[in-house]
Amino acid sequence: MKQSHKMGFSILFFVLFIMAFFVIIETVSLGVLKAKNIPRKAFLINRLPAFGFAEVVTYPHLDPLLGHAANTPFTEYGSQDSKQSIAILGGSTVAHFSDKSNWPELFSKNLAREGRQVRVLNGGVGGYSSNQEVLKTVRDIAPLKPTILITFDGINDFGNHSVEKYVMTHPYQLALYSTLLSPTALFFPNTVHLAHKITDVLFKKHTLDLRMGVEHIDSLPQNWVRNQRMIHAVATELGIHHLSYLQPTNGVGKYTPTKEELDTLRSIVFKEDAPDYTKAANAFYDEARPLCNSLSYCTDLTDVFDGKTALYADPRHPNQEGYQIIADTILKDLKKKKLIN
Repeated sequence: MKQSHKMGFSILFFVLFIMAFFVIIETVSLGVLKAKNIPRKAFLINRLPAFGFAEVVTYPHLDPLLGHAANTPFTEYGSQDSKQSIAILGGSTVAHFSDKSNWPELFSKNLAREGRQVRVLNGGVGGYSSNQEVLKTVRDIAPLKPTILITFDGINDFGNHSVEKYVMTHPYQLALYSTLLSPTALFFPNTVHLAHKITDVLFKKHTLDLRMGVEHIDSLPQNWVRNQRMIHAVATELGIHHLSYLQPTNGVGKYTPTKEELDTLRSIVFKEDAPDYTKAANAFYDEARPLCNSLSYCTDLTDVFDGKTALYADPRHPNQEGYQIIADTILKDLKKKKLIN
């Protein structure tokens, strides 16, 4: 009996030793891949590409240029026969969802109530930042040639909606191409990936690899304002009037959140190396706001909810009342600039 127990402990010790050994190897492999800036896999157990968010918000469509896409490039409101058209780009705070309103749709209803015949094209997609908007402007706005182009963004330009140092690449794109170009292993995927890289070098095998261009060294707010300038340059060249709006977000500016909104805001885990979401948001906006104000075509809407409360459905997305205020404010701004017929 004692002999069998001893043998059992020996086997258990051996199994634990082997598991610990491979965990250490996987950890080292992950570190080497990161140091060499080679796309990495999930730790220990491989999974499908990281399209979870896209699936949650019903965007199960791949876009080779932008990462993921909605069912159609634009959702249209108003009359198609209108002489004037307004295209709107942004993330999920712009996007059309079948189960709830969005401010571009409310904006279109405002125009209709005033008897204005304007076609509104909603090109918002959840998870898009100004990086995707630049590319979408060149590819999709150019052939449409709307009268006015509105970009409504800011929130997605800090955080997890771009690849570090390669901001024009969406994380969904990186996950997709990394999966296509890398060996697939269910367990210890980084170890297998590194092993393949080493054998490729040793035996001089030619394999496809991933390149994401030149590293971006500017701050995220500087990248955001550069994107606004590029969008504006393209739009101006095409004869389109471009207006940029720095969007509001809970936790930044003069808005007074309710207790429930504060609790939700505090529950956000931003990043492992920067867990304070509110601090990160304010750091971004503190730099982005003066940059926006330096552009004649940029309007800072950070304080659009000043003096009000209970306007957010979650930390980033306004509720119906909040969206209505945004729609009213932007329509008022367009009328003030005499851009609406």
